Amino acid sequence: MTSAASPSLWTRTLRPLLITLLGGSLGGAAFHATGLPLAWMLGSMAAVTLLAVCKAQPHIPTPLRTIMLSVLGVMLGSTFRPGFLDHLTDWWPSLLGLLVLTVLTPLLLSPLFRRTGHSVVTSYFAAAPGGINEMVMIGGGLGGDERTIALVHSLRILFVVFCVPICFHLLGGTYPDTSQHQSSNEWLAFANNWPETAVLLACMALGKPLGGLLRLPAPPLIGPMVLSAIVHLLGWTTLHPPAVLIAIAQVVVGSALGARFRGIAASALLRLSGVAMVSSLLMILLAMLGAWIVGQATGLPFILLLLSFVPGGVAEMSLVSLALGMDVAFVASHHMVRIALVIALAPPLFRWWYNRHSHHA
Repeated sequence: MTSAASPSLWTRTLRPLLITLLGGSLGGAAFHATGLPLAWMLGSMAAVTLLAVCKAQPHIPTPLRTIMLSVLGVMLGSTFRPGFLDHLTDWWPSLLGLLVLTVLTPLLLSPLFRRTGHSVVTSYFAAAPGGINEMVMIGGGLGGDERTIALVHSLRILFVVFCVPICFHLLGGTYPDTSQHQSSNEWLAFANNWPETAVLLACMALGKPLGGLLRLPAPPLIGPMVLSAIVHLLGWTTLHPPAVLIAIAQVVVGSALGARFRGIAASALLRLSGVAMVSSLLMILLAMLGAWIVGQATGLPFILLLLSFVPGGVAEMSLVSLALGMDVAFVASHHMVRIALVIALAPPLFRWWYNRHSHHA
C-alpha cells in the first residue's frame, strides 16, 4: 500500500512543488540581480507563469501559501506607525475617489469584453476591479463563465503588479534598498527574544481565524496584519520577520499567482490576454486619473494614491508600496476597502447594468 501511494504523492504534490519553488527561486534571483523593486515576487511570478504555459503543471499547496501570506501580513503590520489612527479622518477624500472608481470601472470596461464576444454576465464580472474569488463565485452563480472571469482577474493582477513597480523604476523613481536592512542579527534577535517572537507567531496563528470571523478580505493576510499592527502600536514588540523569510514568502506568493495558469492551454491564454491586458491598462489609466484628481484636491502624493487605487491584489500592492517606501497602512487599508466595495456593490450594480443592456438589446 505504501509503495503504491508514494509515487502518487511524489507525482501529484512533491514533484510539482519542488519544480515550482525551484523555478520561482531562480526567477526571483534573476530579477533580484537586476535591482528591480519587489524582485523576488515579480521574478517568481514570471518564471512560474512561464512554467505553467509550458505545461510544467506548477503547484503551490494552499496551506503553504496561507502560511507565507501570514508571514507577509505580520511584516506589513509591523510597518504601522503610532500616528496611524490620528490620520484616519484625513482619508475620506481618497476613499470617496476609490468609491467612484469602483463604481465606474466595470461600467466603463464591460463593453470592451462584450465586443470580444463574452456574455453580459461574464463581461461585467471580468471588468470588476478586484475580489477574484468573489467575482468568480457571484458571476458563475449568475451564469457567467467562471474560467474566463478567473483568468482575466489573474492576468489583471499579473499585469498590474508587474507594470506599476517596473514603470516606477524606469521613470527614475527611488525606493529603499530593504535587502541590506537585515542580516544574521535579525535571526539572533528572534532567537534571543522568545517572548516577542511568540507574540508574532501568535499573530500568524490567530490572524486567519480572526480575519474569517470578521469577514475581512484576504483573511490569511489581513488578519495577521491587523493583529501585528495592534501589537506593534501597543509596543508589545518591535520585531519583524527576517529578510530571508520575507524573500521566501514573496517567492511562494509570486509562484502561487503564476501557478493559477496551470492547465490552461496557451491558445486560450493568448485569446484572453489581449482584452485582459487592454482592460488592465485602462484600469491603471483610470486609477492615474483618480490619483491625480484626489492629489490635486488634497496634496497627497500621486504615487501613494496610485498604489492605493490601482486594482492589484491586497498582498501584492501592499508589498509594492513597501518596496517603494510608501505608507503601507494607507495603501493596504484602501485595498481592503476596495475589495469590500466591489463585493458589496457588484450585485446591485450588475442588476442595473443588465436591465439597461436588456432594454437596449
